[in-house]
Amino acid sequence: MKLLVTTDGSARSLVALPHAATLARATGSTLTLVRVLDQFMDLGKHLAVKLDDAAALATAEWEASLAAALRSAGVEGDLLVAKKVHGEETWDTILRAASEQGASLIAMDSRGVGAIRHALLGSVAMGLLGRTELPVMVTGPRIQPTASPAASPADDYHVVATSDGSPASLAVLRALRPLAETTGLRVTLLRLCWPAARHSAEDCAAQLRSFRSELPASARVTEEVREMTLTDGAAPAIVAVAGELGASAIAIATHGHSAAYHLFGGSTALGVVSQSPVPVILARSLKPG
Repeated sequence: MKLLVTTDGSARSLVALPHAATLARATGSTLTLVRVLDQFMDLGKHLAVKLDDAAALATAEWEASLAAALRSAGVEGDLLVAKKVHGEETWDTILRAASEQGASLIAMDSRGVGAIRHALLGSVAMGLLGRTELPVMVTGPRIQPTASPAASPADDYHVVATSDGSPASLAVLRALRPLAETTGLRVTLLRLCWPAARHSAEDCAAQLRSFRSELPASARVTEEVREMTLTDGAAPAIVAVAGELGASAIAIATHGHSAAYHLFGGSTALGVVSQSPVPVILARSLKPG
């Protein structure tokens, strides 16, 4: 498998790199660090008679910078300067690169490559999530540094995948399936139950057992049901329980914990991204039926 990490050249956008590298090491995946080159926006300081010559100069400079970023992070991986073609948006170029590379996951920082900022609307991350079934790992504003990927346990990457019990939330499990087929990743299925939801703990546990079939039979999976009063919404509860369970990452479908809300309209998933000290793996929710 291959993981694709995006950068816009800024230091902040590289925050996701060691986190993605840790996941790559645990799952036996290779990693590619990619930066998108817009030949009409990024060649101002590269003087040449021909546009192609200026693009070649920029590409060589950016490749050197990407190689330095990999060395600085202590990460082994490939590098790629992906040229945007006419009519493409940045997310289109990233998705084309992901397809050509055969990537199983795209990783990015929430304030890099176009910036999620407060609402993600119109951002590169939003464009990616709206156009691919690949999971997208994002590091939010409260992300904590990770140990050197080479020093991290190679067989104990722990993903806490949360579900609200709806069929749409199964998207996150299907997105995780290729990664869960490896021996280095374990998954905890988390279901929060609260009085207003009118679901008993037994109902929630039964839902999780049915969801287990979405992951490979060989996957290391445990199930966790928590009954709690959600005074501040689901997001802080998910982040707190994931921390208690020692999660390396949180995974969630992008429709959030209520079908009435879209991910980037104040939903649970956005709250998890904004509050989580570990990466959040997002997957586009499935359409009902």
